[in-house]
Amino acid sequence: MGTFKPFFLKLLEAPLVLTFRDVILLPGKAVVEPSEVKLSASFTKSIKLKVPLVSAPMDTVTSSRMAIAIARCGGIGVIHRNMPRDEQIKEVREVKASDPFALIDKDESLEPATDEEGNLLVAAAVSPFDLDRAKKLSRWADALVVDVAHFHNEAVIVATKKMVSEVGIDVVVGNVGSYEAVEEIITRIEAAAIRAGMSSGSICITGEVTGAASPTLWATAQVSQALMDYGAKLPVIADGGIRGPGDAAKAFAVGASSVMLGFVLAGSEESPSEPIMINDRMFKLYRGMGSLSARVKRYALDRYSRPSKEVTEGIEMLVPYKGKVVSIIKEFVGGLKAAFGYAGASTIEDMWIKAKLGRVTPLGMREISAHGHSHSMVEGGLWVTS
Repeated sequence: MGTFKPFFLKLLEAPLVLTFRDVILLPGKAVVEPSEVKLSASFTKSIKLKVPLVSAPMDTVTSSRMAIAIARCGGIGVIHRNMPRDEQIKEVREVKASDPFALIDKDESLEPATDEEGNLLVAAAVSPFDLDRAKKLSRWADALVVDVAHFHNEAVIVATKKMVSEVGIDVVVGNVGSYEAVEEIITRIEAAAIRAGMSSGSICITGEVTGAASPTLWATAQVSQALMDYGAKLPVIADGGIRGPGDAAKAFAVGASSVMLGFVLAGSEESPSEPIMINDRMFKLYRGMGSLSARVKRYALDRYSRPSKEVTEGIEMLVPYKGKVVSIIKEFVGGLKAAFGYAGASTIEDMWIKAKLGRVTPLGMREISAHGHSHSMVEGGLWVTS
């Protein structure tokens, strides 16, 4: 048992837990133009990406179609696990069999992320308790991603350690949100990367339901610092709450090697949901894996506990249709390069060293957004004042 701490000290010594909208990226001296910024990144210890973008293993975000599209753009998709084993294997194999260069124009300045044989990279989400599925997927996937909401759990750690010893590919662990979780991971498991962030997703309500959370910016900083202190060179994947390139840039400033995207990609043509027309506008369904409808499929129930809980930790929403993934990624990459330029960084490793953050009040954050009049947004991103 731990040492008792007076209850009032839990309040007085509570750390300030910051997230994306609490800080801004402070300007630094620009040493390169945005077009010269290099965004190559490590997804795992052995897997390199052309751009540091990972699509989330959610059943309204990443099936084979999304994984193919994002890998063609230089990132990697993680095929969700809320499906039968054979179906997930089929999805992974479809990615590996696809033409890496199809549908990309020469003037896109995009380069696909491929393996040593020239096939598109793809990862697959797995339960730590489904070793049979993990071993079968490892014949086709480039990496496995242990997909649980709270990895710092003894049963999960023990099961993952066994999995790592029996599959022959990289295993990403997570999600975690504390320094202490990293200490256990690096001393007990041969992990290939760590996924940081808990309860920050736009469709996750774990923090609201349970009161427990580790916002992604804070979690990424905690994980990155622990790895640095212990001299463990593992890539960190910042996961949850990233709404655009500005948030991603802040994650890189505190040690991330790549960022995982759900909301950003959910409205794309390649996401699995069927389009829905409402008042002449097109939307797509986006739901958390702890939502009631996702839980009905039952293949990913143990993401939140084992055995599964009877509590809903996710919601469903409709997101506006955004078009093809390639257009979304091009815009996102452009925003990232601009952010790196403002910070005075030319690479992700440069961001770790040079980028500075400033804390900002809610009024300050409001000031750096569109302001001055009451306004509303209409089609095409146009703001109308009133």
